[in-house]
Amino acid sequence: MDLLKGFFNILVKELKELVRDPKILLGMIIVPLIIFPVLGGIMSYSVQTAQEQAQKATVLVIDNDGGNWSQEFVNLLNSTAKVYVEKNVTSLTDEVIQQLLSHYNTT
Repeated sequence: MDLLKGFFNILVKELKELVRDPKILLGMIIVPLIIFPVLGGIMSYSVQTAQEQAQKATVLVIDNDGGNWSQEFVNLLNSTAKVYVEKNVTSLTDEVIQQLLSHYNTT
């Protein structure tokens, strides 16, 4: 109980000093009350924008395997984005890649 009383006395002393000095009151209480909601709003907006862009994404998958795992992967991608699957592509030169991207209107 004696320890709690000492803690309470120190707490009261510090709060009195905090109220006496307006610079400390401004810096420790008022500024964070303004800055944290502003930062939270900015973060919320940026995350929301990133999610919207990710949902609009178009994905081109070149599936030369055609196995079960690749089908599972394509199904997973289909649940989150627009997916085009191209099978049996023999070579991946820059020219072939550009043709595939332009064919599916992707970038």
